[in-house]
Parts: sequence; C-alpha cells; structure tokens
Amino acid sequence: MPAQRVLFVKLSSLGDVVHHMPAVTDLARARPGTYVAWAVEEAYVDLVELHPAVAEAFPVALRSLRRRPLSPALWRRLASTRRSLREGRWDFVVDTQGLVKSAVVARFARAASFGLDKASARERAASRFYDVKLTVPRALHAVERNRRLVAQVFGYALEGPADYGLSPAREPP
Repeated sequence: MPAQRVLFVKLSSLGDVVHHMPAVTDLARARPGTYVAWAVEEAYVDLVELHPAVAEAFPVALRSLRRRPLSPALWRRLASTRRSLREGRWDFVVDTQGLVKSAVVARFARAASFGLDKASARERAASRFYDVKLTVPRALHAVERNRRLVAQVFGYALEGPADYGLSPAREPP
C-alpha cells in the first residue's frame, strides 16, 4: 500500500498544539511512511516542525487577521495557505481541535475530513463540516482525546504512554 498523505488541523493555542504531538507520534509508529502535514497558527510553525514525523507545516494567519482584518497582506497569506492545502492531494484530513475555525480550515483541503461528533467537539457546530464524525469522551485529558481520535481514524490500538516526539536539547560543547 502506498504511503498515505495526512493533514492534521490543530491551529492553536500553544498547549493545544503540544497536546496533539503524541497523536502524531502514535500515527508515525502505527503507519510508518505516512506523510504528515499540519495546519497551524503562524506563531507555532517552528514548534510543529520540531516533531520528526511532521514533513510540512502550513502557517494559518487567523490570529493576525483577527487583529488586523483590513490587512491585504494577511488576506493574501491566508489565500496562499488555502491554495496550498487544496493542492495537497490528501488522503485524510483530521481536525482534532473541534472548533468551527479549524473545521473550516480542514475544508480548505478538499479531501475526506474527520473530526469529533457534536457531543465530543468543543464547538458543536464544527461537527457539521466533517465527512466522518467520531466520538471521544469529553472528560478525557486533551492528550488522550487527540490520541484516541487519531487512532480511531486510522484503525490502530494505542500502546504505551504519550510520547511527544521531541528530543531534549543537547548541551552546547
């Protein structure tokens, strides 16, 4: 079976982005060779790119646009990201955030989208945007919710504790 192309959508905040990393690690272990991309707020692109399983990060300028909604440059950047996502030829688009804004970004990709059902999503309306809606108990910690959602999408069992996929910084010589 050829490697699959997966786009994750988890835009912000810093904690949410970090909480999603174990799900990326799990997928990389369960499905070696999977091409993993991540749509994320511009401020967190560098962090996302530290994960060894992430091949590509797409900066999404929604926060900047909220601060400066009349900026033509920001609208051009968002349009450029939208074009890139549409051209990605994704096999799976997985929104683990469960917000309307992340669901809309997932739809930019024009591929089968997976996300939380209305009982599980942080914003119930987000579930209307997904092709496949999955249930994950809201009472779970965010790390476990993300891991379970991705495991359901790709049909593997979770094994072991959460692994964020990041190596500790080396001491300078």
